[in-house]
Amino acid sequence: MQHVRHGRTARDARNLGRHLLRRDGNASIEVVRIVGLAATDLPGALAAMRRLAPRTAAAAFHHISLAPSGTCAVADLSADADRAMREMGADPAIHPHALVVHGKTSVAGRAPCHAHLVVAHWGLEGQALDDSWLHLRLERVAREIEHDRGEPLTPGRHDRALAKALRARGRPEVAAALEAAAADGPPRSATTPGARQRLRRAGVDDVAARAAVKAAWASVTGPAALREALAEAGLSITPGGKPGVWTVVASGGAVVGALDRIVKQKRAVVVARMEESDDRTDPVVALAPAATLPGDPQPDPAHRHAYGPANGASRPLGGARGTVPPGGPARDAGGDPSDPARRGGPARPDRGKPAAAGPTPAPSRRNRIREAVAAHRLARDLNPTTIREEAARRYLAVRLAELEAVYRRARQDRDTARALIPEPAAVAEAQALEARARKEAGRVRAEAEAAEARRAELAAIAPTGWRRAWWWASGRLRPHRVALAQATGAARHARGMAMAHAQVVAGRVFGVEAEVEKAARRRPVEVQRRREAEAVAVRKMEEAAIAADLLRADLGRGALLVPDLLRQAEAERRRREAAEGVREALEIVGSGPRPR
Repeated sequence: MQHVRHGRTARDARNLGRHLLRRDGNASIEVVRIVGLAATDLPGALAAMRRLAPRTAAAAFHHISLAPSGTCAVADLSADADRAMREMGADPAIHPHALVVHGKTSVAGRAPCHAHLVVAHWGLEGQALDDSWLHLRLERVAREIEHDRGEPLTPGRHDRALAKALRARGRPEVAAALEAAAADGPPRSATTPGARQRLRRAGVDDVAARAAVKAAWASVTGPAALREALAEAGLSITPGGKPGVWTVVASGGAVVGALDRIVKQKRAVVVARMEESDDRTDPVVALAPAATLPGDPQPDPAHRHAYGPANGASRPLGGARGTVPPGGPARDAGGDPSDPARRGGPARPDRGKPAAAGPTPAPSRRNRIREAVAAHRLARDLNPTTIREEAARRYLAVRLAELEAVYRRARQDRDTARALIPEPAAVAEAQALEARARKEAGRVRAEAEAAEARRAELAAIAPTGWRRAWWWASGRLRPHRVALAQATGAARHARGMAMAHAQVVAGRVFGVEAEVEKAARRRPVEVQRRREAEAVAVRKMEEAAIAADLLRADLGRGALLVPDLLRQAEAERRRREAAEGVREALEIVGSGPRPR
Protein backbone atom coordinates (compact mmCIF):
# COMPACT_ATOMS: atom_id res chain seq x y z
CA MET A 1 0.00 0.00 0.00
CA GLN A 2 1.79 3.10 -1.26
CA HIS A 3 0.78 6.61 -0.18
CA VAL A 4 1.63 9.91 -1.89
CA ARG A 5 0.30 13.41 -1.24
CA HIS A 6 -0.96 15.13 -4.39
CA GLY A 7 -2.89 18.16 -5.56
CA ARG A 8 -0.69 21.08 -4.61
CA THR A 9 -1.32 22.65 -8.03
CA ALA A 10 -3.91 22.23 -10.77
CA ARG A 11 -1.27 20.73 -13.03
CA ASP A 12 -0.51 18.11 -10.39
CA ALA A 13 -4.19 17.13 -10.30
CA ARG A 14 -4.41 16.95 -14.11
CA ASN A 15 -1.27 14.81 -14.28
CA LEU A 16 -2.65 12.36 -11.73
CA GLY A 17 -5.95 12.15 -13.60
CA ARG A 18 -4.20 11.43 -16.89
CA HIS A 19 -2.03 8.81 -15.18
CA LEU A 20 -5.00 6.99 -13.68
CA LEU A 21 -6.87 7.00 -17.03
CA ARG A 22 -3.96 5.92 -19.23
CA ARG A 23 -4.74 2.96 -21.46
CA ASP A 24 -1.16 1.87 -22.18
CA GLY A 25 -0.17 -0.88 -19.79
CA ASN A 26 -3.74 -1.35 -18.48
CA ALA A 27 -6.08 -3.95 -19.93
CA SER A 28 -9.13 -2.24 -18.37
CA ILE A 29 -9.92 0.89 -16.36
CA GLU A 30 -13.02 1.16 -14.17
CA VAL A 31 -14.02 4.15 -12.06
CA VAL A 32 -15.78 2.22 -9.33
CA ARG A 33 -17.17 5.15 -7.37
CA ILE A 34 -16.99 8.89 -6.82
CA VAL A 35 -18.45 9.88 -3.42
CA GLY A 36 -19.16 13.28 -1.90
CA LEU A 37 -18.68 15.26 -5.12
CA ALA A 38 -21.00 16.57 -7.81
CA ALA A 39 -18.59 15.55 -10.59
CA THR A 40 -19.28 12.37 -12.54
CA ASP A 41 -15.80 11.87 -14.04
CA LEU A 42 -12.36 11.49 -12.48
CA PRO A 43 -10.77 14.77 -13.73
CA GLY A 44 -13.77 16.72 -12.47
CA ALA A 45 -13.57 14.93 -9.11
CA LEU A 46 -9.89 15.80 -8.68
CA ALA A 47 -10.58 19.42 -9.62
CA ALA A 48 -13.41 19.52 -7.06
CA MET A 49 -11.07 18.15 -4.38
CA ARG A 50 -8.63 20.96 -5.17
CA ARG A 51 -11.43 23.51 -4.78
CA LEU A 52 -12.18 22.13 -1.31
CA ALA A 53 -8.60 22.83 -0.18
CA PRO A 54 -7.44 26.33 0.85
CA ARG A 55 -5.15 28.22 -1.48
CA THR A 56 -2.19 27.79 0.90
CA ALA A 57 -2.67 24.03 1.37
CA ALA A 58 0.37 21.84 0.68
CA ALA A 59 -1.80 18.97 -0.63
CA ALA A 60 -5.42 18.64 -1.70
CA PHE A 61 -5.79 14.86 -1.66
CA HIS A 62 -4.01 11.59 -0.88
CA HIS A 63 -3.23 8.98 -3.55
CA ILE A 64 -3.13 5.42 -2.15
CA SER A 65 -2.28 2.38 -4.28
CA LEU A 66 -3.81 -0.96 -3.31
CA ALA A 67 -1.88 -3.80 -4.97
CA PRO A 68 -2.73 -7.32 -3.72
CA SER A 69 -0.30 -10.15 -4.34
CA GLY A 70 -2.97 -12.55 -5.61
CA THR A 71 -6.29 -12.54 -7.42
CA CYS A 72 -8.72 -10.11 -5.80
CA ALA A 73 -12.27 -9.05 -6.70
CA VAL A 74 -13.41 -5.46 -7.08
CA ALA A 75 -15.56 -5.82 -3.97
CA ASP A 76 -12.49 -6.85 -1.95
CA LEU A 77 -10.52 -3.85 -3.24
CA SER A 78 -13.44 -1.59 -2.33
CA ALA A 79 -13.48 -3.05 1.19
CA ASP A 80 -9.72 -2.47 1.50
CA ALA A 81 -10.21 1.13 0.42
CA ASP A 82 -12.88 1.58 3.12
CA ARG A 83 -10.47 0.23 5.78
CA ALA A 84 -7.77 2.63 4.64
CA MET A 85 -10.18 5.57 4.77
CA ARG A 86 -11.40 4.69 8.24
CA GLU A 87 -7.78 4.58 9.39
CA MET A 88 -7.39 8.11 8.03
CA GLY A 89 -10.48 9.22 9.96
CA ALA A 90 -12.73 9.59 6.90
CA ASP A 91 -16.23 8.16 6.49
CA PRO A 92 -16.37 6.20 3.19
CA ALA A 93 -20.07 7.02 2.80
CA ILE A 94 -19.81 10.83 2.75
CA HIS A 95 -16.16 11.90 2.61
CA PRO A 96 -15.08 13.02 -0.90
CA HIS A 97 -13.02 10.33 -2.61
CA ALA A 98 -12.68 8.34 -5.84
CA LEU A 99 -11.76 4.69 -6.43
CA VAL A 100 -10.29 3.47 -9.73
CA VAL A 101 -9.49 -0.18 -10.54
CA HIS A 102 -6.92 -1.09 -13.19
CA GLY A 103 -7.01 -4.50 -14.84
CA LYS A 104 -3.63 -5.95 -15.81
CA THR A 105 -2.49 -8.96 -17.77
CA SER A 106 -0.97 -11.30 -15.21
CA VAL A 107 2.80 -11.29 -15.86
CA ALA A 108 5.52 -12.84 -13.70
CA GLY A 109 3.18 -13.68 -10.85
CA ARG A 110 1.68 -10.22 -10.50
CA ALA A 111 -1.97 -9.74 -9.57
CA PRO A 112 -4.39 -9.21 -12.46
CA CYS A 113 -5.80 -6.02 -10.96
CA HIS A 114 -5.01 -3.26 -8.47
CA ALA A 115 -6.80 -0.14 -7.25
CA HIS A 116 -6.04 3.56 -6.81
CA LEU A 117 -7.79 5.43 -4.01
CA VAL A 118 -7.81 9.24 -4.11
CA VAL A 119 -9.07 10.76 -0.82
CA ALA A 120 -9.66 14.48 -0.36
CA HIS A 121 -7.58 15.91 2.48
CA TRP A 122 -10.29 18.45 3.24
CA GLY A 123 -13.87 17.42 3.98
CA LEU A 124 -17.10 19.11 2.93
CA GLU A 125 -17.15 21.08 6.19
CA GLY A 126 -13.59 22.37 5.72
CA GLN A 127 -11.94 20.07 8.27
CA ALA A 128 -8.64 18.40 7.32
CA LEU A 129 -7.80 14.73 7.88
CA ASP A 130 -5.31 13.64 10.53
CA ASP A 131 -2.27 12.54 8.47
CA SER A 132 0.26 12.27 11.30
CA TRP A 133 2.29 9.05 10.97
CA LEU A 134 -0.02 8.17 8.10
CA HIS A 135 2.55 6.09 6.27
CA LEU A 136 3.08 3.82 9.29
CA ARG A 137 -0.65 3.57 9.92
CA LEU A 138 -1.41 2.57 6.33
CA GLU A 139 1.40 0.02 6.39
CA ARG A 140 -0.13 -1.50 9.52
CA VAL A 141 -3.53 -1.72 7.78
CA ALA A 142 -1.89 -3.35 4.75
CA ARG A 143 -0.22 -6.03 6.89
CA GLU A 144 -3.54 -6.72 8.62
CA ILE A 145 -5.31 -7.12 5.25
CA GLU A 146 -2.59 -9.49 3.99
CA HIS A 147 -2.82 -11.61 7.14
CA ASP A 148 -6.63 -11.74 7.07
CA ARG A 149 -6.65 -12.95 3.46
CA GLY A 150 -3.86 -15.48 3.93
CA GLU A 151 -1.41 -13.69 1.64
CA PRO A 152 2.34 -13.61 2.41
CA LEU A 153 3.25 -10.56 4.45
CA THR A 154 5.44 -7.96 2.76
CA PRO A 155 8.50 -7.10 4.90
CA GLY A 156 9.66 -3.49 5.05
CA ARG A 157 12.27 -1.28 6.64
CA HIS A 158 10.05 -0.30 9.58
CA ASP A 159 8.92 -3.74 10.68
CA ARG A 160 9.95 -3.22 14.31
CA ALA A 161 7.72 -0.16 14.62
CA LEU A 162 4.92 -1.95 12.74
CA ALA A 163 5.10 -4.95 15.05
CA LYS A 164 4.91 -2.68 18.07
CA ALA A 165 1.90 -0.85 16.60
CA LEU A 166 0.16 -4.14 15.74
CA ARG A 167 0.55 -5.42 19.29
CA ALA A 168 -0.78 -2.13 20.62
CA ARG A 169 -3.86 -2.54 18.39
CA GLY A 170 -4.46 -6.08 19.65
CA ARG A 171 -3.11 -8.00 16.65
CA PRO A 172 -0.16 -9.96 18.11
CA GLU A 173 -0.58 -12.78 15.58
CA VAL A 174 -0.01 -10.35 12.71
CA ALA A 175 3.06 -8.95 14.49
CA ALA A 176 4.51 -12.45 14.94
CA ALA A 177 3.90 -13.30 11.28
CA LEU A 178 5.55 -10.05 10.21
CA GLU A 179 8.62 -10.71 12.36
CA ALA A 180 8.89 -14.21 10.86
CA ALA A 181 8.65 -12.82 7.33
CA ALA A 182 11.31 -10.19 8.10
CA ALA A 183 13.80 -12.68 9.51
CA ASP A 184 15.84 -12.66 6.30
CA GLY A 185 16.52 -8.94 6.55
CA PRO A 186 15.01 -5.82 4.95
CA PRO A 187 13.75 -6.10 1.36
CA ARG A 188 15.88 -4.97 -1.55
CA SER A 189 13.83 -3.72 -4.46
CA ALA A 190 15.15 -4.53 -7.93
CA THR A 191 13.86 -1.26 -9.34
CA THR A 192 12.07 1.96 -8.38
CA PRO A 193 8.95 3.64 -9.79
CA GLY A 194 11.13 6.30 -11.42
CA ALA A 195 13.31 3.66 -13.06
CA ARG A 196 10.22 1.83 -14.33
CA GLN A 197 8.92 5.04 -15.88
CA ARG A 198 12.28 5.68 -17.56
CA LEU A 199 12.28 2.14 -18.98
CA ARG A 200 8.70 2.58 -20.18
CA ARG A 201 9.61 5.83 -21.94
CA ALA A 202 12.57 4.03 -23.55
CA GLY A 203 10.24 1.31 -24.87
CA VAL A 204 11.55 -1.44 -22.56
CA ASP A 205 9.22 -3.80 -20.70
CA ASP A 206 10.79 -3.92 -17.25
CA VAL A 207 8.83 -7.02 -16.17
CA ALA A 208 9.86 -9.00 -19.26
CA ALA A 209 13.47 -7.82 -18.95
CA ARG A 210 13.75 -8.93 -15.31
CA ALA A 211 12.10 -12.26 -16.16
CA ALA A 212 14.66 -12.80 -18.94
CA VAL A 213 17.52 -12.04 -16.54
CA LYS A 214 16.18 -14.49 -13.95
CA ALA A 215 15.70 -17.20 -16.58
CA ALA A 216 19.23 -16.71 -17.94
CA TRP A 217 20.72 -16.74 -14.43
CA ALA A 218 18.97 -20.02 -13.62
CA SER A 219 19.66 -21.80 -16.93
CA VAL A 220 23.32 -21.06 -17.75
CA THR A 221 26.64 -21.21 -15.94
CA GLY A 222 29.67 -19.00 -16.49
CA PRO A 223 29.82 -15.28 -17.32
CA ALA A 224 30.25 -15.82 -21.07
CA ALA A 225 27.15 -18.03 -21.33
CA LEU A 226 25.20 -15.57 -19.21
CA ARG A 227 26.17 -12.68 -21.48
CA GLU A 228 25.16 -14.68 -24.58
CA ALA A 229 21.79 -15.61 -23.08
CA LEU A 230 21.10 -11.99 -22.17
CA ALA A 231 22.26 -10.78 -25.60
CA GLU A 232 19.51 -12.92 -27.18
CA ALA A 233 16.99 -10.93 -25.10
CA GLY A 234 18.58 -7.59 -26.09
CA LEU A 235 20.31 -7.08 -22.75
CA SER A 236 23.92 -6.73 -21.64
CA ILE A 237 25.91 -6.67 -18.38
CA THR A 238 28.30 -3.86 -17.51
CA PRO A 239 30.21 -3.02 -14.31
CA GLY A 240 28.26 -0.65 -12.09
CA GLY A 241 29.33 2.52 -10.39
CA LYS A 242 30.09 0.76 -7.10
CA PRO A 243 32.65 -2.00 -6.51
CA GLY A 244 31.18 -5.47 -6.94
CA VAL A 245 28.01 -4.23 -8.65
CA TRP A 246 27.00 -5.53 -12.10
CA THR A 247 24.32 -3.60 -13.98
CA VAL A 248 21.88 -4.98 -16.57
CA VAL A 249 21.46 -2.54 -19.48
CA ALA A 250 18.92 -2.69 -22.33
CA SER A 251 19.82 -2.27 -25.99
CA GLY A 252 18.97 1.44 -25.99
CA GLY A 253 21.21 2.17 -22.99
CA ALA A 254 18.39 2.18 -20.40
CA VAL A 255 19.43 0.67 -17.06
CA VAL A 256 17.18 -2.24 -16.01
CA GLY A 257 18.75 -2.63 -12.56
CA ALA A 258 21.49 -4.27 -10.53
CA LEU A 259 22.04 -7.95 -11.28
CA ASP A 260 22.15 -9.01 -7.61
CA ARG A 261 18.85 -7.27 -6.87
CA ILE A 262 17.11 -8.73 -9.93
CA VAL A 263 18.13 -12.35 -9.25
CA LYS A 264 17.64 -11.96 -5.48
CA GLN A 265 21.18 -13.09 -4.63
CA LYS A 266 23.81 -11.64 -2.38
CA ARG A 267 26.36 -9.41 -4.03
CA ALA A 268 29.25 -11.69 -3.13
CA VAL A 269 27.57 -14.64 -4.90
CA VAL A 270 27.05 -12.56 -8.07
CA VAL A 271 30.64 -11.28 -7.99
CA ALA A 272 32.03 -14.80 -7.57
CA ARG A 273 30.01 -16.08 -10.50
CA MET A 274 30.90 -13.16 -12.78
CA GLU A 275 34.61 -13.48 -12.00
CA GLU A 276 34.89 -17.27 -12.33
CA SER A 277 36.57 -18.82 -15.37
CA ASP A 278 34.37 -20.07 -18.21
CA ASP A 279 36.68 -23.10 -18.72
CA ARG A 280 36.99 -24.66 -15.28
CA THR A 281 39.39 -27.43 -16.43
CA ASP A 282 42.23 -24.99 -17.12
CA PRO A 283 43.80 -23.44 -14.06
CA VAL A 284 44.22 -19.69 -13.92
CA VAL A 285 47.90 -19.00 -14.58
CA ALA A 286 49.31 -15.86 -12.95
CA LEU A 287 51.67 -13.70 -14.92
CA ALA A 288 55.28 -14.05 -13.86
CA PRO A 289 57.00 -10.90 -12.63
CA ALA A 290 59.31 -9.17 -15.07
CA ALA A 291 63.00 -9.96 -14.77
CA THR A 292 65.06 -7.40 -12.90
CA LEU A 293 68.56 -6.23 -13.55
CA PRO A 294 71.25 -6.10 -10.88
CA GLY A 295 71.29 -2.30 -10.80
CA ASP A 296 67.50 -1.82 -10.65
CA PRO A 297 66.08 -0.47 -7.36
CA GLN A 298 64.04 -3.01 -5.42
CA PRO A 299 60.82 -2.17 -3.49
CA ASP A 300 60.94 -2.25 0.24
CA PRO A 301 58.74 -5.17 1.42
CA ALA A 302 58.18 -3.54 4.82
CA HIS A 303 56.76 -0.37 3.28
CA ARG A 304 53.00 -0.06 3.13
CA HIS A 305 53.05 0.87 -0.58
CA ALA A 306 55.09 -2.21 -1.60
CA TYR A 307 53.37 -4.14 -4.42
CA GLY A 308 52.47 -7.78 -4.00
CA PRO A 309 52.47 -10.67 -6.46
CA ALA A 310 50.16 -10.65 -9.45
CA ASN A 311 47.99 -13.49 -8.13
CA GLY A 312 47.09 -11.58 -4.96
CA ALA A 313 48.94 -13.91 -2.55
CA SER A 314 50.91 -12.57 0.40
CA ARG A 315 54.31 -11.22 -0.56
CA PRO A 316 57.32 -13.14 0.83
CA LEU A 317 59.97 -11.29 2.71
CA GLY A 318 62.78 -10.11 0.53
CA GLY A 319 60.77 -8.36 -2.19
CA ALA A 320 60.49 -9.61 -5.77
CA ARG A 321 63.71 -11.65 -5.52
CA GLY A 322 62.27 -14.23 -3.13
CA THR A 323 62.87 -15.12 0.47
CA VAL A 324 65.49 -13.45 2.59
CA PRO A 325 68.58 -15.55 3.17
CA PRO A 326 69.53 -16.57 6.71
CA GLY A 327 70.56 -13.60 8.76
CA GLY A 328 67.73 -11.29 7.61
CA PRO A 329 68.01 -8.10 5.60
CA ALA A 330 71.20 -6.14 5.82
CA ARG A 331 69.51 -3.00 7.04
CA ASP A 332 67.87 -4.89 9.89
CA ALA A 333 70.96 -6.85 10.94
CA GLY A 334 73.22 -3.84 10.85
CA GLY A 335 75.55 -5.46 8.25
CA ASP A 336 77.01 -4.07 5.08
CA PRO A 337 74.33 -3.44 2.46
CA SER A 338 76.82 -4.24 -0.30
CA ASP A 339 77.41 -7.77 0.99
CA PRO A 340 75.97 -10.15 -1.64
CA ALA A 341 75.65 -12.94 0.89
CA ARG A 342 73.32 -10.86 3.05
CA ARG A 343 71.34 -9.33 0.19
CA GLY A 344 70.75 -12.58 -1.61
CA GLY A 345 72.06 -11.06 -4.85
CA PRO A 346 74.42 -8.50 -6.33
CA ALA A 347 74.97 -5.24 -4.52
CA ARG A 348 73.03 -2.17 -5.57
CA PRO A 349 73.92 1.51 -5.17
CA ASP A 350 72.47 3.44 -2.29
CA ARG A 351 69.49 5.60 -3.28
CA GLY A 352 70.64 8.52 -1.18
CA LYS A 353 74.22 8.56 -2.62
CA PRO A 354 75.34 8.98 -6.23
CA ALA A 355 76.55 5.83 -7.93
CA ALA A 356 80.27 5.40 -8.28
CA ALA A 357 81.60 6.68 -11.60
CA GLY A 358 82.70 3.94 -13.98
CA PRO A 359 82.81 3.03 -17.64
CA THR A 360 79.30 2.79 -19.19
CA PRO A 361 78.94 -0.11 -21.59
CA ALA A 362 78.18 0.97 -25.18
CA PRO A 363 74.71 -0.01 -26.42
CA SER A 364 74.53 -2.76 -28.99
CA ARG A 365 73.71 -2.13 -32.63
CA ARG A 366 70.21 -3.57 -32.24
CA ASN A 367 69.46 -1.25 -29.32
CA ARG A 368 70.74 1.75 -31.26
CA ILE A 369 68.43 0.86 -34.17
CA ARG A 370 65.47 0.51 -31.81
CA GLU A 371 66.21 3.88 -30.22
CA ALA A 372 66.48 5.53 -33.63
CA VAL A 373 63.15 4.04 -34.79
CA ALA A 374 61.44 5.13 -31.57
CA ALA A 375 62.83 8.66 -31.92
CA HIS A 376 61.65 8.79 -35.54
CA ARG A 377 58.15 7.70 -34.58
CA LEU A 378 58.05 10.20 -31.74
CA ALA A 379 59.15 13.04 -34.03
CA ARG A 380 56.56 12.04 -36.61
CA ASP A 381 53.79 11.87 -34.02
CA LEU A 382 54.78 15.28 -32.59
CA ASN A 383 54.80 16.95 -36.02
CA PRO A 384 52.00 19.58 -36.04
CA THR A 385 51.28 18.92 -39.70
CA THR A 386 50.79 15.22 -39.01
CA ILE A 387 48.55 15.98 -36.04
CA ARG A 388 46.35 18.29 -38.10
CA GLU A 389 46.08 15.81 -40.93
CA GLU A 390 45.15 13.04 -38.50
CA ALA A 391 42.56 15.26 -36.81
CA ALA A 392 41.15 16.27 -40.18
CA ARG A 393 40.95 12.66 -41.27
CA ARG A 394 39.30 11.45 -38.07
CA TYR A 395 37.14 14.26 -36.77
CA LEU A 396 36.46 16.83 -39.50
CA ALA A 397 33.59 15.02 -41.22
CA VAL A 398 32.04 14.01 -37.88
CA ARG A 399 32.22 17.51 -36.40
CA LEU A 400 30.80 19.07 -39.56
CA ALA A 401 27.89 16.62 -39.50
CA GLU A 402 27.22 17.44 -35.84
CA LEU A 403 27.33 21.18 -36.54
CA GLU A 404 24.96 20.65 -39.46
CA ALA A 405 22.54 18.88 -37.13
CA VAL A 406 22.76 21.80 -34.68
CA TYR A 407 22.06 24.21 -37.54
CA ARG A 408 19.02 22.22 -38.69
CA ARG A 409 17.56 22.06 -35.18
CA ALA A 410 18.04 25.80 -34.74
CA ARG A 411 16.38 26.45 -38.11
CA GLN A 412 13.41 24.30 -37.10
CA ASP A 413 13.11 26.27 -33.87
CA ARG A 414 13.25 29.51 -35.86
CA ASP A 415 10.52 28.34 -38.26
CA THR A 416 8.37 27.22 -35.34
CA ALA A 417 8.77 30.63 -33.69
CA ARG A 418 7.85 32.40 -36.95
CA ALA A 419 4.72 30.33 -37.55
CA LEU A 420 1.29 31.82 -36.99
CA ILE A 421 0.02 31.69 -33.43
CA PRO A 422 -2.83 29.15 -33.39
CA GLU A 423 -6.16 29.96 -31.87
CA PRO A 424 -6.35 28.77 -28.26
CA ALA A 425 -8.21 25.55 -27.67
CA ALA A 426 -10.41 27.25 -25.06
CA VAL A 427 -11.79 29.65 -27.69
CA ALA A 428 -12.56 26.82 -30.09
CA GLU A 429 -14.23 24.85 -27.31
CA ALA A 430 -16.31 27.86 -26.27
CA GLN A 431 -17.37 28.42 -29.88
CA ALA A 432 -18.35 24.76 -30.22
CA LEU A 433 -20.46 25.03 -27.06
CA GLU A 434 -22.11 28.17 -28.42
CA ALA A 435 -22.93 26.46 -31.72
CA ARG A 436 -24.38 23.49 -29.87
CA ALA A 437 -26.46 25.78 -27.64
CA ARG A 438 -27.77 27.72 -30.67
CA LYS A 439 -28.74 24.47 -32.39
CA GLU A 440 -30.58 23.23 -29.32
CA ALA A 441 -32.27 26.62 -28.89
CA GLY A 442 -33.43 26.49 -32.51
CA ARG A 443 -34.94 23.05 -32.00
CA VAL A 444 -36.76 24.14 -28.81
CA ARG A 445 -37.98 27.32 -30.52
CA ALA A 446 -39.40 25.24 -33.39
CA GLU A 447 -41.21 23.02 -30.89
CA ALA A 448 -42.59 26.11 -29.16
CA GLU A 449 -43.87 27.49 -32.47
CA ALA A 450 -45.51 24.15 -33.32
CA ALA A 451 -47.20 24.02 -29.89
CA GLU A 452 -48.45 27.59 -30.30
CA ALA A 453 -49.83 26.75 -33.76
CA ARG A 454 -51.67 23.74 -32.32
CA ARG A 455 -53.17 25.85 -29.56
CA ALA A 456 -54.26 28.55 -32.05
CA GLU A 457 -55.85 25.92 -34.27
CA LEU A 458 -57.89 24.48 -31.39
CA ALA A 459 -58.85 27.96 -30.22
CA ALA A 460 -60.02 28.87 -33.74
CA ILE A 461 -62.50 25.99 -33.96
CA ALA A 462 -63.98 26.62 -30.50
CA PRO A 463 -67.82 26.82 -30.93
CA THR A 464 -69.86 29.89 -30.04
CA GLY A 465 -73.54 30.62 -29.81
CA TRP A 466 -75.92 27.83 -30.78
CA ARG A 467 -72.99 25.68 -31.96
CA ARG A 468 -71.68 25.66 -28.43
CA ALA A 469 -75.04 24.34 -27.25
CA TRP A 470 -75.04 21.76 -30.01
CA TRP A 471 -71.52 20.59 -29.10
CA TRP A 472 -72.52 20.42 -25.45
CA ALA A 473 -75.58 18.34 -26.29
CA SER A 474 -73.61 16.00 -28.54
CA GLY A 475 -70.73 15.58 -26.01
CA ARG A 476 -68.04 17.19 -28.19
CA LEU A 477 -67.55 20.32 -26.07
CA ARG A 478 -65.80 18.68 -23.10
CA PRO A 479 -63.09 16.81 -25.11
CA HIS A 480 -62.41 20.00 -27.06
CA ARG A 481 -61.97 22.03 -23.90
CA VAL A 482 -59.58 19.35 -22.47
CA ALA A 483 -57.52 19.33 -25.68
CA LEU A 484 -57.37 23.13 -25.74
CA ALA A 485 -56.20 23.25 -22.13
CA GLN A 486 -53.48 20.68 -22.83
CA ALA A 487 -52.34 22.55 -25.94
CA THR A 488 -52.25 25.82 -23.99
CA GLY A 489 -50.11 24.23 -21.25
CA ALA A 490 -47.77 22.66 -23.78
CA ALA A 491 -47.38 25.98 -25.59
CA ARG A 492 -46.66 27.79 -22.30
CA HIS A 493 -44.03 25.15 -21.34
CA ALA A 494 -42.44 25.35 -24.79
CA ARG A 495 -42.22 29.13 -24.53
CA GLY A 496 -40.50 28.80 -21.15
CA MET A 497 -38.00 26.29 -22.55
CA ALA A 498 -37.31 28.55 -25.49
CA MET A 499 -36.63 31.48 -23.16
CA ALA A 500 -34.30 29.31 -21.00
CA HIS A 501 -32.35 28.16 -24.07
CA ALA A 502 -32.10 31.74 -25.23
CA GLN A 503 -30.48 32.58 -21.89
CA VAL A 504 -28.10 29.63 -22.30
CA VAL A 505 -27.13 30.91 -25.74
CA ALA A 506 -26.51 34.36 -24.27
CA GLY A 507 -24.26 32.80 -21.61
CA ARG A 508 -22.35 30.83 -24.24
CA VAL A 509 -21.86 34.00 -26.26
CA PHE A 510 -20.51 35.72 -23.16
CA GLY A 511 -18.19 32.74 -22.58
CA VAL A 512 -16.83 33.02 -26.11
CA GLU A 513 -16.25 36.73 -25.63
CA ALA A 514 -14.45 36.07 -22.33
CA GLU A 515 -12.20 33.42 -23.88
CA VAL A 516 -11.42 35.70 -26.82
CA GLU A 517 -10.52 38.48 -24.39
CA LYS A 518 -8.27 36.12 -22.39
CA ALA A 519 -6.56 35.03 -25.59
CA ALA A 520 -6.06 38.65 -26.60
CA ARG A 521 -4.43 39.38 -23.23
CA ARG A 522 -2.17 36.33 -23.53
CA ARG A 523 -1.22 36.99 -27.14
CA PRO A 524 1.42 39.71 -26.43
CA VAL A 525 3.17 37.37 -23.99
CA GLU A 526 3.19 34.58 -26.57
CA VAL A 527 4.43 36.97 -29.25
CA GLN A 528 7.27 38.15 -27.00
CA ARG A 529 8.18 34.58 -26.13
CA ARG A 530 8.29 33.62 -29.78
CA ARG A 531 10.42 36.62 -30.62
CA GLU A 532 12.92 35.64 -27.95
CA ALA A 533 12.91 32.03 -29.16
CA GLU A 534 13.45 33.22 -32.74
CA ALA A 535 16.38 35.41 -31.66
CA VAL A 536 17.96 32.50 -29.77
CA ALA A 537 17.50 30.20 -32.77
CA VAL A 538 19.01 32.75 -35.17
CA ARG A 539 22.02 33.20 -32.89
CA LYS A 540 22.43 29.42 -32.69
CA MET A 541 22.34 29.20 -36.51
CA GLU A 542 24.98 31.92 -36.82
CA GLU A 543 27.20 30.24 -34.24
CA ALA A 544 26.89 26.86 -36.00
CA ALA A 545 27.89 28.46 -39.32
CA ILE A 546 30.82 30.33 -37.72
CA ALA A 547 31.97 27.13 -35.97
CA ALA A 548 31.96 25.30 -39.32
CA ASP A 549 34.03 28.09 -40.89
CA LEU A 550 36.51 28.04 -38.01
CA LEU A 551 36.79 24.26 -38.28
CA ARG A 552 37.51 24.41 -42.02
CA ALA A 553 40.08 27.17 -41.48
CA ASP A 554 41.92 25.32 -38.71
CA LEU A 555 41.78 21.55 -39.00
CA GLY A 556 43.30 21.14 -35.57
CA ARG A 557 39.97 22.22 -34.03
CA GLY A 558 38.48 18.91 -35.17
CA ALA A 559 39.72 17.31 -31.96
CA LEU A 560 37.41 19.61 -29.96
CA LEU A 561 33.87 18.69 -29.03
CA VAL A 562 30.85 20.48 -30.46
CA PRO A 563 30.09 22.48 -27.24
CA ASP A 564 33.68 23.80 -27.23
CA LEU A 565 33.40 24.73 -30.91
CA LEU A 566 30.11 26.53 -30.26
CA ARG A 567 31.65 28.48 -27.36
CA GLN A 568 34.49 29.61 -29.62
CA ALA A 569 31.94 30.53 -32.28
CA GLU A 570 29.95 32.55 -29.72
CA ALA A 571 33.08 34.51 -28.79
CA GLU A 572 33.82 35.11 -32.48
CA ARG A 573 30.23 36.28 -33.09
CA ARG A 574 30.41 38.76 -30.22
CA ARG A 575 33.74 40.03 -31.49
CA ARG A 576 32.26 40.58 -34.94
CA GLU A 577 29.21 42.36 -33.51
CA ALA A 578 31.45 44.65 -31.45
CA ALA A 579 33.59 45.43 -34.50
CA GLU A 580 30.47 46.14 -36.57
CA GLY A 581 29.15 48.48 -33.88
CA VAL A 582 32.44 50.37 -33.78
CA ARG A 583 32.46 50.67 -37.57
CA GLU A 584 28.90 52.01 -37.65
CA ALA A 585 29.72 54.55 -34.93
CA LEU A 586 32.75 55.76 -36.90
CA GLU A 587 30.64 56.10 -40.04
CA ILE A 588 28.05 58.16 -38.18
CA VAL A 589 30.75 60.43 -36.75
CA GLY A 590 32.45 60.77 -40.14
CA SER A 591 29.23 61.66 -41.93
CA GLY A 592 28.40 64.57 -39.57
CA PRO A 593 28.63 68.29 -40.52
CA ARG A 594 32.14 69.65 -40.73
CA PRO A 595 33.04 72.81 -38.76
CA ARG A 596 33.60 76.00 -40.78
